[in-house]
Amino acid sequence: GIARALMNGSVEVVREHGKRRITLDTAPEMRAAQALYEGMGFRRTATRDMGDDFCLYSYELGLDSPAPQHP
Repeated sequence: GIARALMNGSVEVVREHGKRRITLDTAPEMRAAQALYEGMGFRRTATRDMGDDFCLYSYELGLDSPAPQHP
C-alpha cells in the first residue's frame, strides 16, 4: 500500500501543477512496479536500449481525466 500511496500522491502533485501527463521508466525485472503502474492506468509506450545489455521500459499516464479511485 505504501508504493501506491506514494504514486497517488505524486500524481496529485503533478495534477495540481497543471501537467497533462506523467512519464516514467522502469527496468524489465521490476515486475511489481510495472503491475502497479499498469493498475494505475499507465500504459507502456517504449523500450529504450541503454547499451551494455540494459534497457528501460517507458510508461505514460495522461492526466486529462480524473484519477481512478483505488483503495
